[in-house]
Amino acid sequence: SMSQVRAQAEIYFDSQATPTYVGMCASTDVDRLLDAADSNGPTTTGRDCDENASAWAAEHALHGGGFYCVDSVGVSKNIAATKGAAAVVCP
Repeated sequence: SMSQVRAQAEIYFDSQATPTYVGMCASTDVDRLLDAADSNGPTTTGRDCDENASAWAAEHALHGGGFYCVDSVGVSKNIAATKGAAAVVCP
């Protein structure tokens, strides 16, 4: 589900009259993917998604601890701690 967030983010970006990621995290398709990750993750609150006009990053808690993070620059990786509120790249 987290890997598919990247594709949906680009579809969202391209569908805007003026290309932007603003609003992407709340879009129906991205929210549905994050919900799917919630159903597989340890809690329904172990996720975060942040965006600005030119970048975004999303993360979800892993069963074994830590988080999985994907972002607009192509990073997909495990991270030890949350990336922090409003961070639009994976650390």
